[in-house]
Amino acid sequence: MEITILVDNNTIIDKYLIGEPAFSALIEKDNKKILFDTGYSDAFIKNSITMDKDIFDVDYIVLSHSHPDHTWGLESYLKILNEKNLINPNRKKINLLVHPDIFRELTFMGSDVLGMNINKDTLKRYFNIIETKDTYQIVPGIHFLGEVPLLNEFENKNPIGKNILEGQEYDDYNKDDSAIAIETNEGTVILTGCSHSGICNIVKKTKSILKDRPVIDIIGGLHLLNTREEILEKTAKELKKHQIKTISPCHCTDLKAKIYLSKYMTVNDIATGSVIKFE
Repeated sequence: MEITILVDNNTIIDKYLIGEPAFSALIEKDNKKILFDTGYSDAFIKNSITMDKDIFDVDYIVLSHSHPDHTWGLESYLKILNEKNLINPNRKKINLLVHPDIFRELTFMGSDVLGMNINKDTLKRYFNIIETKDTYQIVPGIHFLGEVPLLNEFENKNPIGKNILEGQEYDDYNKDDSAIAIETNEGTVILTGCSHSGICNIVKKTKSILKDRPVIDIIGGLHLLNTREEILEKTAKELKKHQIKTISPCHCTDLKAKIYLSKYMTVNDIATGSVIKFE
């Protein structure tokens, strides 16, 4: 099984790829392919071509949550997919797996759009949309976590943006934020987009559905930006309690957080172009 980082904020120094403040990754396991998030622009598509990865022949697209840096690349993806469908009208529809709240209307700072920029009706023309708050087995050994319970007192306490419902604005706590758990021979690998629901909460949900299999790596954004040391300490100690020895943070994880967490566990340096392999 391997995970290829198609786009991240940073790039590997000896690979001429595009970085942007966004995230997208490709999972390949047992001849199945899952595209996880689509970044902000067409950068993930350009990088996939450079890395010789066909992301238009995937079994699933899974979106971690609705924010632009994880979903707005779909616009560029649909333009190419539309052309492929015109050439081959018999192409099978790709499954699009999401939390149902991903389609809610979001705003930030009173004006900017913070959610999806393509509506559900348009997406239905191209994808088989699967909406679920529950854990969902994507393929054998790979699981969408669904909605993540907020079980601790130090994660997801501050809203990001506003949810607009029937003309009224409400604080939004990113209930749609989820992740993927992948079973390997060595243990469980967690692939996360931004971890708005809290990386420790995500670990707890993962261990609850996979019966306490050891988590051997966490790959993706941990939503640790300008984080108070008190929260970093609680996060590090909680991860250590779950005997997590290695993490591979990127995207929305700053250098301060990486350095702090490295006191407690091995922190791998990953970026656009990284390929992480597991047995």
